[in-house]
Amino acid sequence: MIQPYMFDSHIVAGTTLRHQGHSSAPFNSLNMAFYVPDKIEDVIKNREEVAKATGFPLNTWVFPKMTHSDHFIKVTALDQGKGAYEEATSIMDMDALYTQEPNIMLAVFHADCTPVLLYDPKTQTIGAIHAGWAGTLKEITKKMIKHWIEVENINPKDIQVVIGPSISMKNFEIGYDLVHQVITHHKHYLPYLNINDMRSTMNVSGINIQQCLDMGIPQSNISHLDECTYAFEDKYFSYRKEPVSGRHASFIGIKK
Repeated sequence: MIQPYMFDSHIVAGTTLRHQGHSSAPFNSLNMAFYVPDKIEDVIKNREEVAKATGFPLNTWVFPKMTHSDHFIKVTALDQGKGAYEEATSIMDMDALYTQEPNIMLAVFHADCTPVLLYDPKTQTIGAIHAGWAGTLKEITKKMIKHWIEVENINPKDIQVVIGPSISMKNFEIGYDLVHQVITHHKHYLPYLNINDMRSTMNVSGINIQQCLDMGIPQSNISHLDECTYAFEDKYFSYRKEPVSGRHASFIGIKK
């Protein structure tokens, strides 16, 4: 049901897997998102099962309504339960959340996009980022880390990062328009493209790792669950392979 990640003992973090849920095909079976045409009651059942497994009641979870933006927000106890039982109550137009308060579970959705989870043990700050190619090129990961450094006075050398499963460079084919966009506006990310007249590809998770490094996070503090959502279809949903399918949730919370 869950791929757990190890930070400190009081940090609960992970990514939901594809199975052991209640959704019927083509969302079978542990779909976590309302925004695909799954049955709402099945999604709630799925979320309640995951919430029980994590020890965080579903009414403490916070879900954003994602738009492939570079927008992030600091979450407090007043936000607990937003988006948990209906999409209309989600934190709108956000692709990243962070908090310094315990007993709040932050979550982002994905099915090929790159989930980024962050933790600073000194200030007890946690964050969850949804980074598709659009948000990645808008540098959402870099911008939130920069905010942590400048506003929250966090030392980047203390930040621990987990990059969750996403589509691999081998399987993420891109068109000329995106190639041109990188060449024109993001030349420093060209090493993460394989440009070919027949088939060009892009390493989105690699760019997010580079953004962490650019902001001063040591390589030794970054863990990458290097599993391709497109290739491991028995384990993960893949929007690129199955446009009508479920979504995973990557999550992180401080248990107190």
